[in-house]
Amino acid sequence: MRNEIDLYYMISQYRETQDKNDAFNEIFILFKPLLTKYAYKLGDIDYKYYLAEALFSAVERIPIHKPQFKDNRYILAYIKKSVVAEYIKLSQSQKKNEYCSTAEIIDSTSFYSYQHLNDGFESFWFSELVNAIISGLTAHEYEVFKLRYELGYSESEIAAMFGISRQAVNK
Repeated sequence: MRNEIDLYYMISQYRETQDKNDAFNEIFILFKPLLTKYAYKLGDIDYKYYLAEALFSAVERIPIHKPQFKDNRYILAYIKKSVVAEYIKLSQSQKKNEYCSTAEIIDSTSFYSYQHLNDGFESFWFSELVNAIISGLTAHEYEVFKLRYELGYSESEIAAMFGISRQAVNK
């Protein structure tokens, strides 16, 4: 049997304790791989500190008084959404990239992880983004989109299925 970390308990303890540094450090350690991943995507590990601020802000704001936030999935999705939003903000202000790839955003947030959150959780912006993207796709593009983001096939697998390059899948 696997020991599961109770994020609800950790965040509750963080909010109630006097020693916030140690309590937040436990939470930070859990999300360090996520912060590192997006810092590397931005091209500099120093961006991890900006992303850590987004994590801190999310932990402070997360509405744990709502019943659905007793479930780790909601807490994880809320925190990840906050970190991804900061990543997008940083990547747009960075001017290193000409634009922030919508495909990267969708890939990094997992299309299906947000489908079950529509019951009052703040996912309206995401579903609107996905709907706008899907409405502009051809039948072939939609099929590739579905394989990639709904069914989880890799770009290489899809390229092999259609006999196209991996780069063509990414377009």
